[in-house]
Amino acid sequence: MDGQEDEGIRRKKSARMENVRQEEQEQMLRKALTTLLEPEAHERLMIVKSQNPQMYATASKWILTIAQRGGIQKKIDEQTLRMILLKISQQRRESTIEFRRKGE
Repeated sequence: MDGQEDEGIRRKKSARMENVRQEEQEQMLRKALTTLLEPEAHERLMIVKSQNPQMYATASKWILTIAQRGGIQKKIDEQTLRMILLKISQQRRESTIEFRRKGE
């Protein structure tokens, strides 16, 4: 019985630690985006986050990657963010999945 209880406690502790780690990463991401984006662009990205979390994640990763490579010289304005979001949405539309059935 003790082994099972210990395992359960370890799993709960591990889950809590993972949640804390994710919250810390999200907080760091928000801080970085606040630094990299103009207020209007940041507001738009937060709207995107509420409407399309996957698009937000892709755009955020893209912005951070470009920033880490030194590709951002000034804060990103709303117009530039719109262009980024448009490119991301176009890339998604272009990717297609083709199903092939046996014998075809």
